[in-house]
Amino acid sequence: MIDFDELPIDLDEYEDFDESLEFPFLDPNSIEGCPKTMEEIEWYAKAEGGITKENLRFVRTANVNGLEFWLWEDAGAIDEKIYLGLAALGETTLLGLNFCKKWLTPEKYLAFRYADEWDWFTKPQ
Repeated sequence: MIDFDELPIDLDEYEDFDESLEFPFLDPNSIEGCPKTMEEIEWYAKAEGGITKENLRFVRTANVNGLEFWLWEDAGAIDEKIYLGLAALGETTLLGLNFCKKWLTPEKYLAFRYADEWDWFTKPQ
């Protein structure tokens, strides 16, 4: 069981992080149901990261402590991982693109982004 309050907020701590990070998939595990259109995702990828739609590859969906998540990566990136993530809670969405270290797995990326920026999304204000 993941203790969301104990997830590291320092990206480098995830390199040797060996706790299980198994996030359930959304149903369906596809771009279907994503609150943004593929045209909006592709535009954002190009504008923020120079990622062409040919290199934009869908990775997975996830439910991270009640936060719905859709994740893409730049399939053309060579020396780094470039992830584009869309988080949604109800009608509120947050789209972000990050240049990351090559060892960063999708699950570690989801945990890091949740702990670093999105945990406030799921907590009562």
